[in-house]
Amino acid sequence: HESEGFKKLFKSIRYLKGGVESGFNHVGEGGAYIPRLLITKRLAGHIHIVQVPTALDSLNQGDAFILDAGHSIYTWFGGESSPFEKQAANTHAENLENE
Repeated sequence: HESEGFKKLFKSIRYLKGGVESGFNHVGEGGAYIPRLLITKRLAGHIHIVQVPTALDSLNQGDAFILDAGHSIYTWFGGESSPFEKQAANTHAENLENE
């Protein structure tokens, strides 16, 4: 985990599961796309986008979410999510579509 000083250098940071091929981490080629669920949270004035398990119980009313289903990107906003979280989720979803 990064220091607070490092985190302050960026508007938002996203953490994704996965990594690069190594002796300890084997990355498969091909295969079906595995959907990713990302939570958008505002903590201490900073937006954090973190991958969470793609499961119904990962959702809550206080945050905004992005489902990256491969060919389609979806956003879902909990009823108590802040305007900052909603905007960050929309911006990140648009960035994913453009990748």
